Amino acid sequence: MTHMAPDILTSDNTDADMSDIAARRFCIQSVGMLLLFLTGVAAFTLQVDPYWLWKSYPEWDRNVALGRKMRFGKPLQAVTRQPDVIFLGTSRVMRGLDPELVADDSHTYYNFGINSLRMPEAVAYIKHLTKYTKTKQIVFGLDYIMFDGSVDSKPGFDPSTGTHDFVVNGFCTALISKDALTDAWTLYTQKPNPSKRTWSFSGLKQQNPMTSQKIDSKLKTMGFRQSVLSVSRFELLENIIEHCKQHDIELMLFFSPAHERVLNAYEESGHWDNYLMVKERVQQIAAAHHVKIWDFGTYNGVTTVPLHASNEYYFDTSHYTPKVGAEILRKLGYPIKPTNDTLLQTTTNFGQQLNRHVMLSTRRKAQRN
Repeated sequence: MTHMAPDILTSDNTDADMSDIAARRFCIQSVGMLLLFLTGVAAFTLQVDPYWLWKSYPEWDRNVALGRKMRFGKPLQAVTRQPDVIFLGTSRVMRGLDPELVADDSHTYYNFGINSLRMPEAVAYIKHLTKYTKTKQIVFGLDYIMFDGSVDSKPGFDPSTGTHDFVVNGFCTALISKDALTDAWTLYTQKPNPSKRTWSFSGLKQQNPMTSQKIDSKLKTMGFRQSVLSVSRFELLENIIEHCKQHDIELMLFFSPAHERVLNAYEESGHWDNYLMVKERVQQIAAAHHVKIWDFGTYNGVTTVPLHASNEYYFDTSHYTPKVGAEILRKLGYPIKPTNDTLLQTTTNFGQQLNRHVMLSTRRKAQRN
């Protein structure tokens, strides 16, 4: 009789196959659970929309996250809104130029104002707008700090802005990141209060006037006091002008209407001559490239109104109200809804404005002496 030996090799292979099947099943289940989790996160952040990218009117009111991350959120908002007219500048533009006051339904307007915007950042944002939106016109509000060479960008700015990586990574981050989930949850759990809504769909950030005490405190800490002017910033402005010409984008420049107390602070801190020099140099650049420019940074009936909590022209020393912003846009040629009286007096003749600055500066010095 012949005895059959057990097939040990076959038994080992069967066990190995079972182990492989179990491992594959575990991997598939893990991937499935991960995808399910990410889908849930994306669905939740899409519903809350913490960076206001998808909805026309989200349920939240006051959005602190969007204020902190505007250098992340606003470029993505521009992609989803697809404007063809852009209001670009610092927080003065962000709070003062309200696209919804323009009486024109034939264009899509968007306020791309950014806190403490620097000229290198402006270059990147304009390239971004050129690539990923329908932008054909840019109104660029200029401020003294933009020509400070000691700071290239502020926290939150992504050097990849203007590239495909920024757009792809940005939208992924807005949907399935820890930050997006945290920001969405914060908004989801806050109590609704429509009276405290701080942002508009068109990019304007709303603000209430400051008290006199806060105004005095803010004036002492304004960033221009440490500013160091740089020739490179004027070169970047020329690069912006050339870029807009190459891409058939109409560019209009204006100096923001700084309040009298800011203008006085320029003089008292030794920045007055530099302030005038910046405006003169920018005017020369604009003239050389045939770009329109307006100077609202003068002493006039609006900028000399005393600051207080009920001031209808200024929120504080830096930020003018949309009422003033509407008049700026009117001077630039935009049709404005009939809500404002004529406020500002300006001229495209820069020499007259410069002479007026010099006269007023000399007069104030004589009065103090």
